[in-house]
Amino acid sequence: RTIMLSLLNSDGKILTAWFFVGAWPVKVEASGFNAMDNKYLLENMEFTYQYYSQFKTDPLSVAAKAARAVKEKLG
Repeated sequence: RTIMLSLLNSDGKILTAWFFVGAWPVKVEASGFNAMDNKYLLENMEFTYQYYSQFKTDPLSVAAKAARAVKEKLG
């Protein structure tokens, strides 16, 4: 599987993105949940991957460049 992790600015636009190829979750954790508390629920996921690529570019072309990079890497 391929995971895309994006860093967004305050307007919600992509500043940079990382694509993790051959990714697989190895650990998932969640903080305790209590419906009576006014707190955030935090979830953490740790994963392993074959390789990654980072793109700092126009948000509309991030996915196209990532797909091309994956295709080149996998042959």
